[in-house]
Amino acid sequence: MNLTQVKPYLDSWNRCITTNISGLFFGLDKSDGQTKKAASFKLEYSEGLKEILEIAPVSLRLFMGCNPESSRESINDNPPFVPFLQANRSESQLEEHYFKMNWAPDSLFLEPQIKPADSGVNEIPAEIAYSYSLSWLKTPYNELAEAFEAYIGSTNSFARIKSCRFSVETTQKILERIQELTPNVALFLHLGKGARTPSQPFDFRPVIGIRSTVVERGGEGDEHNFDVSYPCPPLCP
Repeated sequence: MNLTQVKPYLDSWNRCITTNISGLFFGLDKSDGQTKKAASFKLEYSEGLKEILEIAPVSLRLFMGCNPESSRESINDNPPFVPFLQANRSESQLEEHYFKMNWAPDSLFLEPQIKPADSGVNEIPAEIAYSYSLSWLKTPYNELAEAFEAYIGSTNSFARIKSCRFSVETTQKILERIQELTPNVALFLHLGKGARTPSQPFDFRPVIGIRSTVVERGGEGDEHNFDVSYPCPPLCP
């Protein structure tokens, strides 16, 4: 997707009233007819990973979006929150390579079928990734919005997160993991919540997981997890 196609989603996220943010993360899981809080989103090889490998980006960036056509009065089939993964050939330039991620209500991330992988270079331990995700799932409805807004000291202002960028080193490791499992590979975005730090002013702590798609429910597989490095604001291009 290009910026013209994605911009309505980005604008809708930025314009969303704070008190309405919590409702963006709930959808109706048609497999069991239950309303669920979104915890994971997914991008498969045919949906964009193949193209991302061809682009050979220097850095990957995660953008926050919101479906401008979603209802705010009732539960939608899919959560209104829509994340986009962007592939950049330059750290400073935002090119028009956006990939829309789909809600994965049964990602298995927190289930024992998925075996934690040994953490490699630039990866985070499964225990930390799980703790972020569990913290997100345990956060009460009326506190979800707080994860996305924070005081930014460098601008002396209160702001909402728009995007976050992976470091060059982490991006290259993500691409390596994707290449290793191609074409039976999927990239997961796990929503998370963690403690604020000087370099991470927001509670929102998303985790990228790379996993083989040949793993069936009841079997065993491993997932390699990666943390973001540069939230915007304050670290915007």
